[in-house]
Amino acid sequence: MKKYGYFLRSPQKPLQSKIVNDIFSKRTFVVKGAGMSQQFLRWAVEIVSANVTGKGFSSTQLAQMLREVAETLESLAVAPQAPPVEAAPPKAPEGPPSWKAAIGRNAITCLICGYQGKMLTPHLKSKHQMTPREYRREFQIPAKVPLVSKAYRATRSRIARETGVAEKLKGARQAKKA
Repeated sequence: MKKYGYFLRSPQKPLQSKIVNDIFSKRTFVVKGAGMSQQFLRWAVEIVSANVTGKGFSSTQLAQMLREVAETLESLAVAPQAPPVEAAPPKAPEGPPSWKAAIGRNAITCLICGYQGKMLTPHLKSKHQMTPREYRREFQIPAKVPLVSKAYRATRSRIARETGVAEKLKGARQAKKA
C-alpha cells in the first residue's frame, strides 16, 4: 500500500473509490459546514478524483479543490439566466425564390432545402424523391437550364471539346442515317 497524504491506495482498489468513500463517510472536513448540495459535491468528487489520481495531494489540498469545484458547479447551476427573447413574427411567404439566384458560379442551391452542390439532380432524387422535370415545373425553371453550377458546366464543356464528343456524335448520326 502507498500513502498519498490522507488517502491510502492499494493496487486492487483505485484511489478514486477511496476518495469517494472518505468524502461520503464524512471522515474529512469537506462536507462539514460546506452548505452545498450533495449532488454538487458528488460531481465535484468525480471531477477532482479523476484529475488527482496518483498525484500525491494532501488531504487539505484535496478538500480545497473539492470545495472550489463544488462551489463553481453550484454557481453555474444557479447563475441568472437571460430573459427569453421574443421571436419576431413570421414573415409572409414572398412566393418561390428566384431560380436564377440559385444557380451560382461554384454551386447550385436547392430551392426546397437550401442544399448547395455542383449537381442538383442526384440530390433531388435521393433527398426529395423528385425528378428534375418535377423540380423545374414546381419552380418554373426552363427545360434548357441545366441543374448544375456554372463552373461545373464550363468544366464539362471544356472536357467534351478536348475529347471531340461533338465530332463523334456527328459521325454517329451520319452513320445511322446511311
